[in-house]
Formats: sequence, C-alpha cells, structure tokens
Amino acid sequence: MAATSITSIIAAGSLGPEAPLVAIGGGVASGFADLFSLSADETHIITIAGMSAGLVAFVGEPISGSLFACEVLHRYGLEYYEAVLPSMVAGLACNFAVRSISGEPQEPIWSFAPEEALAPWTTALGLVFGTIGGLFGLAWIQTTIFIKTKLVVPSGLVKRHILKGLIGGTIIGGIGMLMPETLFWAELEVQTIIDGGETPLPHVWPDVGVLGVPMPVKNGAFLILLSIAKMFAISITVLSGYRGGFIFPFIFSGHTLGTGLALLIPALSPTAAALSCAAAINASVTRTWLSSPLIVCFLSGQLQCMPMVLVASITALFVIGDPAIIKGAQSRAESPGMLHRGVSKESIDPRMQSKVVSA
Repeated sequence: MAATSITSIIAAGSLGPEAPLVAIGGGVASGFADLFSLSADETHIITIAGMSAGLVAFVGEPISGSLFACEVLHRYGLEYYEAVLPSMVAGLACNFAVRSISGEPQEPIWSFAPEEALAPWTTALGLVFGTIGGLFGLAWIQTTIFIKTKLVVPSGLVKRHILKGLIGGTIIGGIGMLMPETLFWAELEVQTIIDGGETPLPHVWPDVGVLGVPMPVKNGAFLILLSIAKMFAISITVLSGYRGGFIFPFIFSGHTLGTGLALLIPALSPTAAALSCAAAINASVTRTWLSSPLIVCFLSGQLQCMPMVLVASITALFVIGDPAIIKGAQSRAESPGMLHRGVSKESIDPRMQSKVVSA
C-alpha cells in the first residue's frame, strides 16, 4: 500500500498518505502486541492506538486524528470506547514527537478572513449544509459504484492493473490540465480557494492549466463545478487501483462547494459554509460524524463554527443512509473481536448488521 500510495502522490492523484500511515501504524502496533503475547482484546486496542498515531502524524492534530481512527472502523460513530483513551495517549505522543522533530508549531494550517460573530440561529444552517454535503457524498458513492460495475468490471480492467492505472492516470492528468486545483490531495490547495487565488497553488507549475488563464476561483458557479470535478478525480484515482486516504480530498471538495454557495448567496458566512460542507462530505463518505468537524475546525482555528459544522456532519450521516464505500467499516457486533467470543453472526440483531456496498 505504501508503494502504490507514494506513486499516486507523486503522480498528483487525488488521494492522500493517511491510509498507508494508518496501516503502518496499526501494523507496527499489532507486531508489538504479538511480540509481548497480548490477548486478542489487548491486541485490538493496541492496534487502534497505533492507527491513531499514524493518522495524527499526518493530520497534525491529536484529538481529531485519534477519534477519526476510532470512528472510521464503524458506520455510525465509534464503538470501541475502551480504545479512545489509549488512542489519545498514542496520538498525543506522536504529535509531540513529530512536532519536536520537525520544529513545526501547533497552529492552524488554513487562514480565513475575519468575519462577524455568528448569530445563534445560524446553527440551524448546518441542516442545509449537511443535506447538501450528504447528497454530494451519496452521489460520489453511487457514481463510483456505477463506474466500477458498468465500465471497469465489464471491460476486464479489474485485474489489468498496469492498463487500469495508465487509463486512470491519463484521465486524472486531463482533468488537472483543465483545472490544476484538482491535482494532489489538496491539503494546502484549500488555502488557494479560501483567499480567492491570492495564494498560488503550492504543487503545480504553471498553475494556470492548459488554457493559459487563471481559474475564476472567485466565481461561485465555477467553484461548485470544481468541487464536482475534484470528486470525480477522487473516484478515478480509487478505481485506477491507486491507494491513499480520502480526508483532505473530500475536505477540499467541501471547501470549494461551501465557498461557492457563499459567493452565490452573499448572506452566508464563507467560513462556516466552507467548513460545514467540508465536514459533511467527509463524514458522509467516511462515516466520521464527530472527528470530521473537529478536524476542519481545529485545522482552521475557527472553533466558533463548531455548532453549525457538527450539525452539518450529523445531518449528512443520516442523509446518506446505509450505502458505504469503506468495506472494513462494520458494527462492533460483526467484528472478529465479537465472533471470537462465540457470538455467531446469526445471533446478531439484524438491525445491527451492516449492509456495506463495496466499491
């Protein structure tokens, strides 16, 4: 996974390095559990803690990063509550080590223009942004599944990895030539959208694309189109066999969507709209209703938006319903940790059984 992820990152694919970091962290932790002959329950908790450390190393925020690793294992929020404290400890230790070695301060990575304080009633706008973000997330899942079942599988590309990667890379490159903002996993490209193009794209040169003119990132309709293009690029990256994480690519799509809506409707707060849509799309696909708002609010330093963003995240989770794209996400009752205790799948309440739609 690490090798294919590095290839995807170098080639400007729309997935980040968080997935291999989580896998490496969990694998190392599991290895230590085997070394010290820990029980199955202890191994499970230690593995989750290792996953948290790997994710925190990338996200750079110990609370939201640790909770994300706990939540992403399930479909409606974290269920291994006993793993939260060890995960937090591992995340804090990793964050301290990474910050100490790199010398990077603990500060937001995105900078928004000052705005007036949000009125209490604006929390209800989270319902609107959550619905929009949830529908975008649902559309992404269904589109990805459609492309796989109607195009990739019938054409015999599933096991033809080199050809599949070549075709996918060509499509991703074509989209990037028209819209350079869609390239890479977009953690830093978000700032270009926030300040209306004042910050140059950090990883692309020239940053004007094949058309030779700057993209109209102050145009609301264009930003919504850019959000859709980015989500399509994410689908192609996944279906081409490249490996990586969804977090920042979906956050970028949400930022562009929310900023576009705020430009079209000036009464909206650009900051709150961007963060709410970012959390909603990410939560709807990754099923992380709690950690997604924490990630976008902490990394932007905009904690005053938390009520609206949290409402948007929860709303998106309900809007999307059962469809899921992460095959490993399941309820605690279905996990091997329960089955090894002698609980059979047949004895599980059907309402607790996940109906995961694999992409």
